[in-house]
Amino acid sequence: IQAKNVSLSELARLSTNTFGSGAGGNINIETTSFSVTGGSRVEAITVGAGTAGSILINASDSVTLSGVSPIAVVPFIPELESAPDLGGGSASGLYANANAEESGLGGSIEINTGTLRVADGAIVSARTLSTAQGGDIAINVNNFELTGGSQILASSFGKGEAGSI
Repeated sequence: IQAKNVSLSELARLSTNTFGSGAGGNINIETTSFSVTGGSRVEAITVGAGTAGSILINASDSVTLSGVSPIAVVPFIPELESAPDLGGGSASGLYANANAEESGLGGSIEINTGTLRVADGAIVSARTLSTAQGGDIAINVNNFELTGGSQILASSFGKGEAGSI
């Protein structure tokens, strides 16, 4: 996506997910300013044998990730037999996760900008639940703000190794 300003709000979703053996696609955003708010998500996720895609954000001015949705949103994960309780809202953020025990490698996230603001419960996540390794998170900024319970996570909940930040 190439645009002067890019904004996702009110549960908007930009996804390149894979549910099978094929690799997930990459998401590349070139802009001046980029914002994700109100429970919106940019995601490159695998729940199949394929590798998750990567997320690259190049914003010459700023990137803002902020807030959660006012209502609970249940993500579509076929392996779940019952819907998880997300505690009243879906966190805005960037997600490049391997979301199943036998899924492929997790994707990476790279953010290049002047100012990165992650606020009010927003999340940047390269998580693995798999036997495969999780992805890395690279943050290249001049100014960085992480507030209000927000998180940047490269974690493993399976046998695979977590990525690096």
